[in-house]
Amino acid sequence: DDKAGKYSFFGRGRKSHNKGGAAQGHESKSEVTNAVVPKTYHDMFIFNAAVMGFGSKVWMHDILTAFDPIVTHVANTQRLQEECDVLALSMSKHHAPIVLSEYK
Repeated sequence: DDKAGKYSFFGRGRKSHNKGGAAQGHESKSEVTNAVVPKTYHDMFIFNAAVMGFGSKVWMHDILTAFDPIVTHVANTQRLQEECDVLALSMSKHHAPIVLSEYK
């Protein structure tokens, strides 16, 4: 009995196998290896926005663009205020409703 087959990623349990011997409902090792995993905040944001259906919300991209300067200048109160003002001006140009709780 193969011990590797007794354990799944999240604990114990046998995987069901199809006729070819591959686990059903699981990606092959090569598919997981070839998966593109976002490694930066920008890439993760774009990925999440696409998955959550927010890719078309232009105001979210304005926040994304402003996020780096805001974080970079968080120690300088005056510069932080300027960056927040720039973001507020940028967002004020949008006519569609802005729901900030969607930016998570």
